Amino acid sequence: MQQKAYSGNVFKFSPLDQGQRRRASIRIGAAVVIPAWNRLSLQFGGDYVQKGAGESLRDYEVNIDYIEFSGLAIIAVISPRRAPSLSILIGPVLAFKVKSVLTGLVSYQGDLPEFSHQDYGIVGGIGTQMAIFGAMTVKAELLYTWASGPSKK
Repeated sequence: MQQKAYSGNVFKFSPLDQGQRRRASIRIGAAVVIPAWNRLSLQFGGDYVQKGAGESLRDYEVNIDYIEFSGLAIIAVISPRRAPSLSILIGPVLAFKVKSVLTGLVSYQGDLPEFSHQDYGIVGGIGTQMAIFGAMTVKAELLYTWASGPSKK
């Protein structure tokens, strides 16, 4: 069997993508947004993020939890003065592994993979926000991380 570290925090045992599914998750964290210029702001934040994947053909699942730190540029498409606003977000991310769990490999013969303690990449997506009390806002973001992927140690 071929073992391979795969981008997007997926560990796979086959060069084929048949039956593979990514883990959808929610990020929980906090951020500080600093207005920079006109429709551009900078967002510095930290999040608890769950990543991973599974493969139905070989019946296994990989779950990796990270603490991620990001520095994102926020470009307002619809001004934050209107409620709700619409923005494009992009920037680098650095993640540190909290835990990793590999399940469902009862018949696997060989060494189980160990994943790198840190991961890095680029985050991009869209977001919206609405002011609730003065300077306090509620935000919702749809982000995708293009990560270096886990590496075996």
